Amino acid sequence: MKSTIKLGLLVGALCGLNNLNADVPHVFEDGEVIRAEEMNENFASINSEITTIKTDVENNSGSSWSEDYSYSRKEKTPGRDRVTVLGVVYDIMQFDTVSFYDHDLFTIKLPNTFYYGYSWSDEYYPRAKDLDSHNSVSVTTRERRNYEDSLGYTHSISGFPANVSVSVNNYHVTDTFNGLSMTRAEFDAATYTEYYFYSDSIRISYVDANPREENSETPETHYFDCDADWSAVSTETYWKWNVTTGTSDEDSITSIDDFNSILKACKATESEAYAIKQRVNKYFAYTTIRISAQIALDAHTILSVGYGFDEQDYSLSLGTNCGSFDEASQEAQDCDASVAALDRNFSDDFAEEVKLPAKLTREQYVDQLFTLLDHIVIADISD
Repeated sequence: MKSTIKLGLLVGALCGLNNLNADVPHVFEDGEVIRAEEMNENFASINSEITTIKTDVENNSGSSWSEDYSYSRKEKTPGRDRVTVLGVVYDIMQFDTVSFYDHDLFTIKLPNTFYYGYSWSDEYYPRAKDLDSHNSVSVTTRERRNYEDSLGYTHSISGFPANVSVSVNNYHVTDTFNGLSMTRAEFDAATYTEYYFYSDSIRISYVDANPREENSETPETHYFDCDADWSAVSTETYWKWNVTTGTSDEDSITSIDDFNSILKACKATESEAYAIKQRVNKYFAYTTIRISAQIALDAHTILSVGYGFDEQDYSLSLGTNCGSFDEASQEAQDCDASVAALDRNFSDDFAEEVKLPAKLTREQYVDQLFTLLDHIVIADISD
């Protein structure tokens, strides 16, 4: 059994490296024929890393965690060159910053992400990216007030002392999506108060089973509009039907019976919409990975940079942050586990092991983020 576990770890590690575009001799695509010698070469190239994983697994040791980043300068041209890491595209931006100590001037080039505010819909400002109408982008330098404070400089970036750190967080979240809405079952059982027929629409009012305020004398009502054609039943275009009294404000309308099929279709359509916007309790878990660097431009001037990526694109190994979805979307309704009201035991809702990737996989993500630090180029132009 023990040898089988080792083989599983080895194959899993190799697959993880391949998926992350690791530095192995052969990278395979789906459906491609793999030769034995190619597999053997890949196994050999990651042998040292597999040995580390084996030691950690068998000895339950975490002693090998270290940020062994070493700067390797990769200079790019601002405004023209871009860098893509873990699916995120970074522009190279350049700016000057002033020393808090003696007003020396530093020129800094580094990768940064430029986002466009309406990228979620092609219908809104479709030329935003072409016109470079981007959201706010900033970089921070801070004054180091107490020179005696130890920042633990263990690295060097572009010839300047730096402290590089990695943050890996496994989040466990319970949340109610669409908390002010009704469930679909509550909507289907709703009590209706009025039908307002106007032009080619019907406004259907109902008592909300999840009111914002409760008042026994005047129950809270809401409505939805439904496009409908009732010309085959009546020529009246503007009238109301009081469901409670069974009367209309239009004398020619004495019964709602002939309109029931239209109303039933309207309610069924709205019920379908509630399937993807209903109140639902969710439990989900996901992992985030981010690196940061504190770079000492001088004794009192610290440049802070940080890089992460969109974990949603890597949900198979990192889990999914369901809270990032629009609550009134099918993605939110389908995401991870739906749980019963007052449920506080989430241990059996899904396999937690898949929400935290194995160490070797995590380190491959970190190593790719580290390459962004190689594109930071700093010059003290006051020298």
